[in-house]
This record gives sequence, C-alpha cells and structure tokens, in this order.
Amino acid sequence: MKRRRRSRGSGLLSRRKAILALGAAATGGALMRTGAFSNVTADRFVDLSATGDANAVLGIEGYADAGITPTFSNNSKASMDVTLDSNEDVEFDVGDNDSWELVPVTFGLSAGGSIDVALRDGGNAGTDSDIEITATNLDGFSFEGTRNFKIPASSTVKEIEPTVTATGNSGKYEFELENKGSATVTLTEIGVVETSNSGAVKVGGKNNDDIFINVNTGSSIVNNVITIGGSRVPLSTNVDLAPGSSNAIKFEFDRFRDSSDNNADMKNDDVKIDVAFSDGSSTTLDLCVNGGCSFDNGGDGSDGGDGGGTGPVVNNFTAQSNKVPGSTDEVQIDWDVEDQGGTALDQVVIDVTGDVTDQKTIDVSGTTANGSTTYDSSNNPSGNANITVSNVDGDQATESTTY
Repeated sequence: MKRRRRSRGSGLLSRRKAILALGAAATGGALMRTGAFSNVTADRFVDLSATGDANAVLGIEGYADAGITPTFSNNSKASMDVTLDSNEDVEFDVGDNDSWELVPVTFGLSAGGSIDVALRDGGNAGTDSDIEITATNLDGFSFEGTRNFKIPASSTVKEIEPTVTATGNSGKYEFELENKGSATVTLTEIGVVETSNSGAVKVGGKNNDDIFINVNTGSSIVNNVITIGGSRVPLSTNVDLAPGSSNAIKFEFDRFRDSSDNNADMKNDDVKIDVAFSDGSSTTLDLCVNGGCSFDNGGDGSDGGDGGGTGPVVNNFTAQSNKVPGSTDEVQIDWDVEDQGGTALDQVVIDVTGDVTDQKTIDVSGTTANGSTTYDSSNNPSGNANITVSNVDGDQATESTTY
C-alpha cells in the first residue's frame, strides 16, 4: 500500500514502518499470544504481534511516526467497528478530511477496507498518547489493547491573522504563530506555497534582504531565497514555539519581490505558508488579511496587489539612539526611497514621537532620494519613527520603526 506522508516540499522523511497486526489462522485451537492486548475473544487461533503480515485481521500503519498519517486496515472477510479512546485529550480525524472529534471516536471498516485517521493534541496530550483500541467484527472476533501514538507537532500550530506593518509597495509581511497544544514544538523549515499577488515570485534576493526574521528576537533566520511555490528552505536557527497565546512569535518576510527584483506590493494580500517541524511533520497555514483568503484573484488589484512594484517604496528606514559626549544624546534617522515605476517623487514626511517629537516634510524630485537627520535628546532616548513617501500621482508607501 502506498503511504501518504504528512510532509511536502523539500525531500522525503525517513520512513519507519510501524504496523500493529492481528493475525488469524484457520485453526480451531484456543492458544492466544496477546502481547500488550487484553480481553481478546475469538473462536480460532489469534496471534497479536508486530508484523507486516498481509493476512492480519487489523493493521495500523504509521502510529509510531509523527511524519505519517496512521492508516487502519481491515483484512478480514467481515466488516469491523473500531473505537479509539484515551485518558488524555486527543482528537481524531477519520478520513483525514478535517472532521476532528474528541475521543472516544468510533468508525466502521468494510471487509478489505482501509482508512487514514489523523490525530492531534486536543489540549493536554503533548507529543504522544496511549490510545486504547477496541475492535469487533461480525465473525465474532473482538479485542481491546493499547498502543502509543506519536502526535505531530504540525497539528498544534494555529495561524493568527497577519499584521502587515508596511503599506504601499514595501514587500514586507508580518504574521504571528501560536502553539495551541500542550508541548513546545520546534520549527525547522519555512516555505511559501502561494500568494494572492500573482506578481510576487520570491522572498529576498536583493539589497542583502534579511528574507525571514524572528521579530521577537530581531534575528534573521533564513539564508536562502524563498521561491513561491518551491521547496521549503531550512531555518539557520530553529525556533522553539512554547504553548499559549503569551508565547506567540511574530515573523516577517523581507521582502516579497517580483521577477525583476522589485518589491512586490503585498498590501491586503493573502499568503499560504508551509512549515516543517523537528519531529518530521509539516503543515500549510493560510495567512488571511481580511478574514478569508482569496488566492484565486490573481493579484489583479482588487485585493490591493498590483502584480509587482510600480510605485513609491522605502528601501531603507532606520532610527538609532546614539550616545554622545556631554549632557545630551541623539537620535539619528536615515532613509532611502525610490519610485519603481519611474514616476517622479514628490514628498517625504518623517514623523518622530517619544523622547523626540518632530515632523519634517521634505520636498524631493526624481525617482530616488535619501537623507539623514540627527536630533538632540535626553539620555537614552526611545520612541517611534514613521516615514511616508509619495509621488506626483499621489501614490504612497509607509514604513515604521523604533529607536
């Protein structure tokens, strides 16, 4: 039987077959080798063992590998009912079609039939759970037993509506991930499956882009360009995601780009990401800006995407608090802007709040501009800074930072 793994993208996971088999022979003896099972009832020889015997009464494949969706197979000549239960909160998805149910869960298997049954942590199970299995068929065979099932880390992560911190054509995209399970999971790879902006083809690839940032720590954690629709790329530093909303981690793509390496306008665009974990499991997550993803709109402008960078962009904007000799310190603002569509720029507005409060409107011309401003302040100043660049057509782009 061909197995369907819970992974996609870069490479195949090592496959550790784990089959729980209930073998039956056509002898009429009363001998039973029950192993870890109890309460076995049969009117013929029953052998409960770990084997790949194709004639096993009930086979369970993949339960010991978090990277494989478990499959239950009924190899008897009679229909069978199977019940799964646990002392922990475990949810099963019979048919692997997002129809999750908390234990106990009962399903039927026709003679010779099989079905995929996914599982996830329902609240307190962690990374594995002892599952109580009860099965009966119309031939009078029944048993009860327990096996330890691995719970994939990918099942515990839930996407949160992303916060896009840059408007216009900056190409940056921020979102958070929250661990809804009961055990810490470790992220190892990231990919982008698709976006609602058809002009965006990759993340990174110009101006020493940081590509993918752990905003909580301020560190860049991907060294390779992420191709949209391509394979996942490894994280240079794995990320541990602890359970609970207070431990949610914010991430940022820097930056989405089009085929000409221009910033792709991701304002109001949706993104589907592909995340892998240290246990070999993976999942895709939809980051929907307006509550519902619209990946089929082609980025034709109705969702804010314009298929690529064609207006003002902020290439660089930094605000830094500096120590200087004497009784005051300073805040230094540096900026660099351009219009990727070739339209003349008009104005740059810099707004600083906090220990320094100031707003400057700077008239600019041409398609590129840059500048630097220093403000005197009290010791160890801190606050926020915003920049808005506009062209003569009234198109704008905005960036924010802290100092």
